[in-house]
Amino acid sequence: MRTTFSVLVLAMLVVGSALAAQAARLQYKDAAGTVRTYQATYDITGQFTLPGGGAMPLRMAMRFTVREKVIAVKADGTAAISSEMTDGTMKMTVLGEEQELPFPSVLMTYDRTPLGKMTNLKMSGEGAETMKQMQNMGLNQNFMSQFGQGFEFPNRELQVGDTWKVTQPFEVMPGMKMDLTALFKMIGAKTVDNRNLLQIDTDMSLAMPQAELKGPDGAPLGMTMAMQMTAKATSYFDEAAGALYGANFSGTINMQMAGKGGEAGAQNMHGTMTISGTMKQVKVEKDAAFTAPPM
Repeated sequence: MRTTFSVLVLAMLVVGSALAAQAARLQYKDAAGTVRTYQATYDITGQFTLPGGGAMPLRMAMRFTVREKVIAVKADGTAAISSEMTDGTMKMTVLGEEQELPFPSVLMTYDRTPLGKMTNLKMSGEGAETMKQMQNMGLNQNFMSQFGQGFEFPNRELQVGDTWKVTQPFEVMPGMKMDLTALFKMIGAKTVDNRNLLQIDTDMSLAMPQAELKGPDGAPLGMTMAMQMTAKATSYFDEAAGALYGANFSGTINMQMAGKGGEAGAQNMHGTMTISGTMKQVKVEKDAAFTAPPM
């Protein structure tokens, strides 16, 4: 009995030590002049049922490069970042007909604290107007931090199995409000491409109850819409470098639209889209000729 008890105590100590070793206080460790390049992919497949019973399948594929550069870093670790989306291709197939669309480049600048909170977001470039419309819909700095440009970490030590939650309210159009909720979970150490990384899993959900669509001026458009989304993501954070290494995600979006109609009567349409994407770091450089401006 005493031997069994001793073995159990030893086992608990070993397990406890292993978990403690994986505890981490996650932070970005930005250094002026550092340039990280990521390759990103997004694929969308959808099927829409049109008024009258017709079907419209669609498919979209995007490939592009994200180049993130640290412009300057304050004494408290807050970094001025520029992030450029370039070298993109975008193909769309609707009703079996494929067309290649222009991929507008976008340059974003923002400030990021060591915990990942983003402020002072500015955009320029050919695709800036589209991104600004997304921002106006509520996809603000913190939303982008959680679901596009990395994470906003909790200000505490994270153990394997720890979770943190983010709820982001936003308005797609006047009268169309919804909440996007994400639950993040620390999975623990993971070896990827011979790198020691930390895996973080995310479960996201979004629900918008049926609401009347309105134009920018608030005038009714004679149509209602409801939407639901669920998604899962796996991200890899390089704790030693203090940077996001890569991520992959997949999700499903369901939409229901109904028009009041005129002489033709009510016009209804519904559809389902599946979305998947990847983002992976492919290069890290130090701009040798770079002189950081004062912040």
